[in-house]
Amino acid sequence: MGSPRWLFVALTLGSISLAVAACGSRPSRAGRTPFQTHMAVHYERTAEIHDALVKGVLAQARPAAGWISTHQETRRIPEGSGHFDALMRHYARQVFETSDLRAAFEATAQMGRTCGDCHRANGVTAAPALMASPPPAGGDPKGEMALHVWAARRMWDGLVGPDDRAWEEGSQALTRGWLQVNQVVSSPQDRERVRSLLQTVYDIGSRGPAAADPQERARLYGEFLATCADCHRLTGAVIR
Repeated sequence: MGSPRWLFVALTLGSISLAVAACGSRPSRAGRTPFQTHMAVHYERTAEIHDALVKGVLAQARPAAGWISTHQETRRIPEGSGHFDALMRHYARQVFETSDLRAAFEATAQMGRTCGDCHRANGVTAAPALMASPPPAGGDPKGEMALHVWAARRMWDGLVGPDDRAWEEGSQALTRGWLQVNQVVSSPQDRERVRSLLQTVYDIGSRGPAAADPQERARLYGEFLATCADCHRLTGAVIR
């Protein structure tokens, strides 16, 4: 018997409106400054990369990665922040050029970390959309994935913000659920592999709150997303 196929809604970071402002307010599109519009577009392109990679379709990430890697609009970024822009283009180029999904996830996590470093250096905070409490962990595929989606969004907010509380909440959420592997795979060998991947996710969640260094957070986040992608391929998950 083949592995069960199951469906869940993937995280869509592009649905989160982003504004960069010292006061943390989020003006409407009409009320944005050119700089806020510039930042929002970058955020949306990064979201496109992220969503494509979660689906496991690297080719769909390349258009947005290519745009970021070649887009140079330094007139709209704070003075002295050009190296952050260069780093963003560097990591986007890695996504554009690589054929390895895990390497693409790592580079995407580094893009999120670079956003946060730039915000920190300029004394501003990205203001993400408000989020409800995490969904309860029910031990079933749908509930587990909803919890992981919520955690990924909060951890991303923690990287990009930068926002310590968001990072800690997202990390801790990864330790709350435990999927029954026989619900998603049937063979004993596959069950062990899925169990190992879930243990990796749990371990990342356990280490996350103590990770104060942005580079370490980016490494954990990239590992988390890559582990998710490995599990999706193994279980035949259909991600939309």
